[in-house]
Amino acid sequence: TARQAARDLAFTELVWVTARQQSLNLGGGIRTERAQSVNVAEIVAMIFDQVFEDADPKPIALTTEAKQQALRNRLVKDRYLIVVDNLETLEDVENLMPVVRRLRDPG
Repeated sequence: TARQAARDLAFTELVWVTARQQSLNLGGGIRTERAQSVNVAEIVAMIFDQVFEDADPKPIALTTEAKQQALRNRLVKDRYLIVVDNLETLEDVENLMPVVRRLRDPG
């Protein structure tokens, strides 16, 4: 559905990251991915890595704020559909929303 929406709504690219805290392993057991609520810096880094995957030269060793600024600059030029999958708790959403609000303008 996300790929179809990205294509139909003329997004430049689809970015898909996950904030999951647990996953199933091949034996059917539950594996902990992260013990705490979502780490905003990790989510920003995952989005950044996908958006700038093909950049030449690729920006490296940036602070979270510098990554957010680079993402804002890119999102002004190109339209990205960004999906953050598996936000499990209200705390996760509340932690991430300020960043989403900063990144969404003007898109």
